[in-house]
Amino acid sequence: LCSETNVIYTKDKTTLVLCTPAMKGAFVIPDGVKTIAQSAFMSCHGITSVTIPNTVKSIGYAAFNMCSGLTSLDIPNSVETIGQGAFEACTSLASVTIGSSVKSIGRFAFRVCQALKEMTCLAGDVPETDSDAFDLTPVSGATLKVHASSVEAYKSATPWSGFGTITSIEATAVDAVASQNVSNIWYDLSGRKAVRAGKGVMIHNGRKYVR
Repeated sequence: LCSETNVIYTKDKTTLVLCTPAMKGAFVIPDGVKTIAQSAFMSCHGITSVTIPNTVKSIGYAAFNMCSGLTSLDIPNSVETIGQGAFEACTSLASVTIGSSVKSIGRFAFRVCQALKEMTCLAGDVPETDSDAFDLTPVSGATLKVHASSVEAYKSATPWSGFGTITSIEATAVDAVASQNVSNIWYDLSGRKAVRAGKGVMIHNGRKYVR
């Protein structure tokens, strides 16, 4: 093992083994880490944000359990598995984005995330998700955003079907841009401004154009 301030890694730094509760504020997991180990950040109440690099493939059992200071979370496209109880009792967590490669989400992964208002899941195929993944989390009052081609699949799959609103990422981007009536500005489907009309589907004055 090797250690840096308040953090322990395996010698090759591919696994983050432990972050002590003394860690405060924003924390950036270094590139090269592939696994966030079981209970690695458990009860790190002082962490307010965590940046997970696009090298991480697995988030372990209870990895961020009871990280009550986290308010938002971006799980990168590299992550394939989210373990049991990984973000359980992250009571301030309001917004979560799950990357496109996730294949499985364990039991109680997002249990008791009482502040959750919005979750975006970029996986085209519905991940294998335990029916209790969102246990005691008020998803009936939250919004789930997925790709347009996947909306019906998520609406039919437990526990995703429990979300109060299930909508497409693309529709959300179009709606956001439509409210900005600026004649000389184009946007892509993610709502990003473009200097000029590019190729593909673009938005101009609230209307979609295929170029």
